[in-house]
Amino acid sequence: METMTNELTVIPRTIGMMTRMMDVINTENIEDAVIVSEEEQEEHPNFIESNTSGITLEELERNCIVPSFGDNQLTISHQTFIHRIEEAARSYFTGESFGNTEIRVSHRILGRVPGALTKKKEELKPEDETIYYQRMAFCFHIRSMSRMMNGEEVHLCIGGVRSLNEENLYARKSPEKFKIFIGWRVKVCSNLMLTNDGLTGRLEVMSDADIYSSALRLFQDFNPEQNLMLLENLGRTNISQEHNQRNLRIITA
Repeated sequence: METMTNELTVIPRTIGMMTRMMDVINTENIEDAVIVSEEEQEEHPNFIESNTSGITLEELERNCIVPSFGDNQLTISHQTFIHRIEEAARSYFTGESFGNTEIRVSHRILGRVPGALTKKKEELKPEDETIYYQRMAFCFHIRSMSRMMNGEEVHLCIGGVRSLNEENLYARKSPEKFKIFIGWRVKVCSNLMLTNDGLTGRLEVMSDADIYSSALRLFQDFNPEQNLMLLENLGRTNISQEHNQRNLRIITA
């Protein structure tokens, strides 16, 4: 089962734009939000960082469990989601030069292995604890696909975001929800807020193979040259106060 809806959004230039889960999870251990300074945000221009932290694929695979549904079927892991989008991009954009994948996570959820259920908190050892992140966003650039837009060099950006709080993990396995995107100017947040001048796909899939095929279709539907031309034309558009007032009169009439 696989569904995908595509959205094309043209926006003006913006500022700064492994295991089975047999653990008992304590939702009180979800981390509080952390305010990030503007200086730190400038290092990650495609992310609305807020309460997120950076993580690598290796850390996701080594340190994090993969939650399961109530029927003990695994969810699609964050790292699998990332791998499938990367594979689809490299397959479709053959021969292009890709940048590193940047990953941000939030809402850390702590748990215990079954053998540590009766231990006091101060008695817990590292091997007694489990961790996973409820929300994850990632993106990477195609470095060899760069253009000048309104005097600024931009690279084609691809990525995705998902939040496990959209799934009912206490029920039987059902289609899982993801967002994927491709565009020149992107801002994404782990809270699923996404602004994108290109295409965004909303997925509901049962397997990682569905993610791969959905990403390929999204890339096929995206015309980078046409999209860039629309943005450049929009950047040269001047809207006068008289024009705004005339439109306002039409709307309120």
